[in-house]
Amino acid sequence: MSKPDMLARRACAMVLTYGLACVSVAVALLVTLLLRPDELVAPVFFLAIMLSAWLGGIGPGLLAALLATLAIAYFFLQPLYSLQFDPANVPQLLVFFLSAVLVSSWSAARKRAETLLRRARDDQEAKVQERTADLNQTNETLRSEIAERQWVEETLRERADLLDLTHDTVFVRDMRDVITYWNRGAAEQYGWQKEEAVGQVSHDLLRTSFPAPLDEIHEELLGTGRWEGELVHTKRDAGRCSGTCRATPWQS
Repeated sequence: MSKPDMLARRACAMVLTYGLACVSVAVALLVTLLLRPDELVAPVFFLAIMLSAWLGGIGPGLLAALLATLAIAYFFLQPLYSLQFDPANVPQLLVFFLSAVLVSSWSAARKRAETLLRRARDDQEAKVQERTADLNQTNETLRSEIAERQWVEETLRERADLLDLTHDTVFVRDMRDVITYWNRGAAEQYGWQKEEAVGQVSHDLLRTSFPAPLDEIHEELLGTGRWEGELVHTKRDAGRCSGTCRATPWQS
């Protein structure tokens, strides 16, 4: 929105609020004249002042207080229909005007407080909704990750079951040479059951003899992505067996 448009809107709002103050005092005067009370004329004007301050702020409230004071002096105090009022009525008018100013200030302050409180509540609700949306998104991401992990674990479990069906010797080691998988063929070949082998260092368990230093084998495995060679293992019954080992790095 351009600056001239903003100024025009502010001017229009100001005219409306101050116009409301004039109209509210006029309505209060009309109601008071129709009721023709003998003594209490102030309550209806106080309502008009409070309404003007509540809807328009302190400026329209003060204008309503001034107009109400003049209306009381003109229509209800002697001499009637004249602003040349009796000096004896000055304290009464002063008390009314000061009371009207206090009522106007109180009404405007309360409206500002409620407006600030509503804004703070709206901001808090917006933050809560934003955080709730972030939390829901995080939960959805976690659920997706958990579902994916469960699928991977189920897939690995199915593959492990397939490997258990073969009589080939298959076992898996991590980068520290700790056995993480031991199939049925390995148990039949070496004599240790899966519960006994998993978690053991393969070279210690099988007392492996390598065709080359272990450091060179690791270097070739990491450099080329594979290693193949002849290993000699010692079984549980102290028998020795040899075979070709094909090793690749484990990728998760």
